[in-house]
Amino acid sequence: MIRVVEVLVWWAAPFGVWLLTLSTLPVAELTVAAAAALLCAVAATVGRRAADERWRVRARWLRWLVVLPVAVVADACRVLLVPLRRQPQGRPPGRLREIRLEPETDGTLATTRFAVATTVLSVAPGTFVVDTHSEDDVLVVHSLVDGSPRMDDVVRS
Repeated sequence: MIRVVEVLVWWAAPFGVWLLTLSTLPVAELTVAAAAALLCAVAATVGRRAADERWRVRARWLRWLVVLPVAVVADACRVLLVPLRRQPQGRPPGRLREIRLEPETDGTLATTRFAVATTVLSVAPGTFVVDTHSEDDVLVVHSLVDGSPRMDDVVRS
């Protein structure tokens, strides 16, 4: 039963993203999307089992999802304004920063936190995780824009 639920969750994610990109819902596209999402779900489930990874999520990480929609909209507006801003000569917009996460004593929780934090930080259009240093609990992030709310302030705690 757990495997069926896992496949369904992995299926729903890519299928849902595909649906968001459609302006109409033709049957042919829905059929192909459902089949492709099923292949992705099976591959993800088999891959996770082959790597013998178990994801455990702390309930407090769910609060990241509360701030995420606001950060995505705010970052999208700021990113769209980047071409209108005057940049110092020879200096491209953006910068690299290090985000230090709270250390986790449990290795499974630490791995899960890195994966979830990387995903959440990269969803907002103004930031992208370019490297991780798991031994130091550090994510290296490229920030194109600054402003509030920032997801890196949220994922630190």
